[in-house]
Amino acid sequence: GGAPDRWQPAWDEKAKPGVDAGYQVLFPAAKKALELAHSGSHVVRQVASMAVGRVPMAQISSALAARVNSGDASFHDAAALAELGTTESHDVMLSCARKWGLTGTDLIALLSTIPPEQTLPVLEAMESRTDAYGRTNIAVALGQDRSPRGRELLARLAKRREGWSTAHVLDVLQAEPMTDDLPLIQSIFNQEQHDFLRVLAVRTAGYALASATVAFVKARTQDPSQRVRAAALEALARMRVAPESLSEVAGPLTEAPLLKARVTALLVLSQVDSDRVAAASESMLFSGEPIQRLEGAYLLGYLAGPES
Repeated sequence: GGAPDRWQPAWDEKAKPGVDAGYQVLFPAAKKALELAHSGSHVVRQVASMAVGRVPMAQISSALAARVNSGDASFHDAAALAELGTTESHDVMLSCARKWGLTGTDLIALLSTIPPEQTLPVLEAMESRTDAYGRTNIAVALGQDRSPRGRELLARLAKRREGWSTAHVLDVLQAEPMTDDLPLIQSIFNQEQHDFLRVLAVRTAGYALASATVAFVKARTQDPSQRVRAAALEALARMRVAPESLSEVAGPLTEAPLLKARVTALLVLSQVDSDRVAAASESMLFSGEPIQRLEGAYLLGYLAGPES
């Protein structure tokens, strides 16, 4: 149970025989789990595949590879093979991925377990051979790719304007920010009409590393949408923009109908106008709406002094 995922050179030779012997003891149970991963209930298949993916034995790997190669593999089979993380399992996954297209859209996301330099050519070829759901999983699979080609593929996915695919593109840009990401974030914001994606674009900009990011986000504080303005305030606070310079924008949002916008504005003002925030928090604490009482208590945590 304590075996690491990868061998450590300092104790490789001493420990490996003992761990291999332990896996031999586990093999009967692993073989049974392999059967359950293919034929049990949904929950049993999921748990069994997770267990099998932690037993890097040749017999288990070969059985999983045969299933995935057959074209009849379930998601659980492929997930277990991906979990093994060996060179052989990667080769099988990449070989099969070229055939998935419209029939294996779920499986595309599993390519995120393979080094991006190996998966990128496959994902590029698959972009036009799958549907919007498959392209969403292409974006998921690009989560660790910081190469220029990877960013180009993200940009092509975003240009398709397929909703969740674009949302996952923004998730990748947020998780792995780079200095050249701002133009892509701006183009997504400008092309989308739905507030959900526009808010996500502004939030993502708050993580971008470009020097022009602050100007882009500040401009969003004048957006007609309360949700976008609240997201811009939140992003500017994350970027450590002086709260005094945000007071003029935050003030009107403290009366906004949207609770999220009000709370965000009050959080920004808590450092420059604690009396106003304390009064708003007290009003929310005695509201008839549970969510407002919760947010009121949350706001009090940002106020110093005995009154809070």
